[in-house]
Amino acid sequence: IDVIPSLALSREPAESEIMQEPPRSIEERLFSTKVLLRSLYIGSIIAAGAMVGCLRAWSAGGWRLGLQLDSNNIAYIKGTTMTFAGIVIAQVGNVLASRTNKTSIFKTSLTNNKWIWLGIAAQISIIASMVYVPLLQGLFCTTALNLSDWVFLALLAFVVIFAEEVRKWFARRLAK
Repeated sequence: IDVIPSLALSREPAESEIMQEPPRSIEERLFSTKVLLRSLYIGSIIAAGAMVGCLRAWSAGGWRLGLQLDSNNIAYIKGTTMTFAGIVIAQVGNVLASRTNKTSIFKTSLTNNKWIWLGIAAQISIIASMVYVPLLQGLFCTTALNLSDWVFLALLAFVVIFAEEVRKWFARRLAK
């Protein structure tokens, strides 16, 4: 689902000070250690948030540590729906935060790339369809989410943005 907004990142204007930075070494790989560490950092936050959403849904459905839920149990289905939706919605925060490598999201225009917003709208429409359209619910084994679930998911996207802002702050400080 996050392919659409990820493709929209290719339409993102270059960072304003990119030409003042030294060129990347010809021997440096595109998928460098720095890129891998960033992926692990953000990926761990997204995974933890998705699991918290899952465990929160299971606990609300009566699950406790040591109990096994049947895969047809509505609490189980809601937990797996929260996990999937958590990953998808966290990617909204990730795509917004990834528009620049060092510049804060608060110092960039959120309107200079309409494709990002169309991609995010498509991404949210797809996950909403999978969660609310009965035919797709049966196909993907999902169930409807309530308002408090969506608030949790939105907070997860903001946590990803905050985490990336912290990383960018350190990147700017270390670059000096």
